[in-house]
Amino acid sequence: MRDELLAAVWVRLGRMAETGDPAAVMEPRALADAQRLAALLRSADASGDRDVTAWYALGWFHWNRCSALPPGVNHTDLMAAVEAFVPCFLDGADGLPESVLPVVAGYAAPHALELFQQARQSTDPHVLTSAAHLWQRVVNATPPGFPQRPVYQTCMASALHTRFLRAGDRADLDEAVVTARDALSSFAAGDPQRVQCRTLLGDALRVRFERAGDRADLDEAVDHLRAAMTTVPADDPDRTTYLSNLGIGLVARFEETGSRADLDEAVHSLRGAVADAPDNHPEHTTYLSNLGTALRMRFTRFGSQGDLDQAITVERGAAEATPVGHPLHPVYLSNLGVALMARFEYIGSHGDLDEAVRSLQRAVAATPENHPERAKRLSNLADGLHARSKRTGDRSGSDEAVVAARAALRALPADHPARPMYLAKLGVAMLSRFERTGNSADLDEAVVLLRTAVAGFPDDHPERAGYLSNLGSAQQSRFERTGDRSALDEA
Repeated sequence: MRDELLAAVWVRLGRMAETGDPAAVMEPRALADAQRLAALLRSADASGDRDVTAWYALGWFHWNRCSALPPGVNHTDLMAAVEAFVPCFLDGADGLPESVLPVVAGYAAPHALELFQQARQSTDPHVLTSAAHLWQRVVNATPPGFPQRPVYQTCMASALHTRFLRAGDRADLDEAVVTARDALSSFAAGDPQRVQCRTLLGDALRVRFERAGDRADLDEAVDHLRAAMTTVPADDPDRTTYLSNLGIGLVARFEETGSRADLDEAVHSLRGAVADAPDNHPEHTTYLSNLGTALRMRFTRFGSQGDLDQAITVERGAAEATPVGHPLHPVYLSNLGVALMARFEYIGSHGDLDEAVRSLQRAVAATPENHPERAKRLSNLADGLHARSKRTGDRSGSDEAVVAARAALRALPADHPARPMYLAKLGVAMLSRFERTGNSADLDEAVVLLRTAVAGFPDDHPERAGYLSNLGSAQQSRFERTGDRSALDEA
């Protein structure tokens, strides 16, 4: 039945194309056949078998009828054409009528939103790529000035931002920033969706700072995230997300500047997000982990063990509440490991150190080779292995720490702003191994790594002093081993 009805539609379309006379598609029998075919296609769609070829023919059939009928009379055929063209649009078909594309894109937008929601819960990269491409098609089909365009742009920017977080392609992040900026400038001042767009832009700028190191991106990010919080109503269901994003931005700026005011504000914002989100909130574990990171940083810099103990509690809660295989599970494991490492260094609890290494090893094992966070998780693991080898005196642990630190450096893009930190950590691991084995090659490499790292830190970077001290220790060891006075002078 489908084949006969579709063949009849194609014949009528061909006859109209040859003669230019719409009579072939205007006959009552022609409309009846088209309606029967549409009913069959709807049944097929419901079973998951979308027949794009047939929908394409039906779309042009009704579009030709719509074009032949006077305005006001052609609405039924217009909507039938839109219904038929939507599956074609979703499938990526070209050659649809330009004038109806914005309407078709509007009907495709809910499908794009549903696909993106699926992608956020899936580890399959193809689902996320399909969602990003579909949002790009929706935006490209919608002209500037169209009322819904900034909403579509916000969704597109969110999909691209998410894909960058998963795959690390810088082009996705740059396009997300440009698209979100354009959307923000197009929203009306009082539009509640403008807050979502501003928050997304702030978060994307913060991530781009972390990837490229441009301080202007970070300052702009914090400005956008703060501005969003001043306009969101207290009962807005997304308020917890905005609080969390502001806290994350402030933590990033604290890491860059060491500002206590930024870190205190970050903890306040992140506590608010956790307090406002019920335990069954889909982002509750994320809020817990973000708060744990801020509390652990505040302990590291300012020394309150209460902050550290609470950091471990919330990080462990986030990790235990997240199933193995979930994309965020290795994030929480890594954060828990770092917090446990900090407490071991403070009070010397061997149990904390052993649990830290286990968590960090599980985090690395669950992170794909090409994941943009793999370098960071390997670096955290190297820290844990280094600390354990110092405690036990085990040579194999020292070797494992060097291997992990080297792997972290290899996984980091060559132009990444954190490269000095990774060089320094490898240098410290090499210096520690030299102290255990006496291998002068390890010492020489440690000096080169630490000297290169220190040269790459800005003069006011909070970590620079520590690595200057490590370089001094390495050069003192080299003087003691070789008698080289220049090494002692540099030390």
